[in-house]
Amino acid sequence: MKDEKILLQNASSYLTREEVDFVKKALAFAKISHRGQKRISGKDYIVHPLFVARVLSDLKLDANSISAALLHDVCEDTKITPSKLKEKFGLEITQIVTVLTKLKKISVQEKDLPAGRQGIEQFDQRTLIAINALRRVFFAMARDLRIVIIKIVDRLHNIKDIHVFDRQKQKRIARETLYIYAPLASRLGMGEFKANLEDGAFKILNPKRYKEIKKHYHQVLSRAKKMIKKTLNDLEKKLKSAGIEAKITSRVKNIYSIHKKLIKVRNNYERLYDLLGIRLIVENNEDCYKVLGILHENFRPIPGQFNDYIALPKLNGYQSIHTIVYINHSTPLEFQIRTSKMDYQANFGIASHFHYSEIVKPKDELKRKEIKTPKRELAWIKELALWQTKIKDSKAFIKELKIDFFNDRIFVFTPKGEVKDLPQGSTPIDFAYAVHSYIGDHACGAKIDGMMRSLDYKLGNGEMVEIMINKNQKGPSPDWLKFVKSASAKDKIRSYLNKLKKEDSFIFH
Repeated sequence: MKDEKILLQNASSYLTREEVDFVKKALAFAKISHRGQKRISGKDYIVHPLFVARVLSDLKLDANSISAALLHDVCEDTKITPSKLKEKFGLEITQIVTVLTKLKKISVQEKDLPAGRQGIEQFDQRTLIAINALRRVFFAMARDLRIVIIKIVDRLHNIKDIHVFDRQKQKRIARETLYIYAPLASRLGMGEFKANLEDGAFKILNPKRYKEIKKHYHQVLSRAKKMIKKTLNDLEKKLKSAGIEAKITSRVKNIYSIHKKLIKVRNNYERLYDLLGIRLIVENNEDCYKVLGILHENFRPIPGQFNDYIALPKLNGYQSIHTIVYINHSTPLEFQIRTSKMDYQANFGIASHFHYSEIVKPKDELKRKEIKTPKRELAWIKELALWQTKIKDSKAFIKELKIDFFNDRIFVFTPKGEVKDLPQGSTPIDFAYAVHSYIGDHACGAKIDGMMRSLDYKLGNGEMVEIMINKNQKGPSPDWLKFVKSASAKDKIRSYLNKLKKEDSFIFH
């Protein structure tokens, strides 16, 4: 099998001999366990775990992750028990496989699904997100991030083979993919996975719209091909004369992202400035800014279409400079400027940290263990797992989740320069509670970039926020719940008000 060959080649390139032998042992065990089993497509069942393991080896994950991927279905689909697995492969792999097995067995009750209109942008009564599945996924994330990476790759393979299912099951899988797995991949910064999951799901849910958009961008590409080629040839000469080595690649915005953008611009294709994109991969940060200067010197930038995510990275760790320029009087073209490490991070997100932990000494196991995934990228996962346990009502949970963790984030600063990330649309009260509960409870005013603003003012990216407090203030106002955005702030306000009610009730009795 092709995936088996690639898997073993990849593993041998960065794992120790003992680790490669361990992976081979897991592969042999998986083959024996799944012998005679077929997928609905008619292919041997082992094709699926092999695909997942091969992708993980592309990402250069550790031997236990790859072995767990190979074994992730044996406890569910064969007679192998967790105790047998533990005996053969140890506790760590057994725990990963056990959590993945539980995630697959979750059933969705009709009463747990939120009401709403039918449609891709709305929640569907029959086939929408399994609330309990979401909760278990988040717990799994907080326990071991590798579980989520395996689950995302598992879903990627399932969405590729989705045509083998009946239409109703196709829609259910597609909606789960669009509402759970693609957003999770996005929040982990796994851009390539997010795009493939979104487009695979969108093709099922709205095939007519999918074909229409695909046809349009092929037409745009065809018209712009010669012009872009000439532009890039000229740009390459200018970069070389400036002493800058750059790898130049192109990308087209994925179809579901185009669909969402078209909704915002009322289906006006002429306002899709970032439909086409050129990536310039350079050696270091300094070269990124030199390239930006050369671009703006030679092409007219479009006002308001510039973002520096190197100076201010996204929450999921994404870094790049984005600028959109006119390469003639009417053709906009987006340029993304980044280093090779930033590019790998953009495509594979949190999983890329496993790759970069291997670079210095690929087969030095002790060195690998010293390099840990940055806490910043994991903080929101742990916060989510803790927060969601406090919300008992499933409808409230999914509503809050949609607002808080899967929307765009903004970055604002404390007077001391500390960065706080909040959901888009957050207010000074959200910021105050993000700093400390006491400051939130006693907030009475706010200065934004030195100017007094109301407490329901919507914060903008990069603003500095200073909260005024009143020590004599009894606590938060119930009216704050009408405009705060973050789940954390809402939870703290409700907790305080509920505590106050109980105290008043006690005094009254």
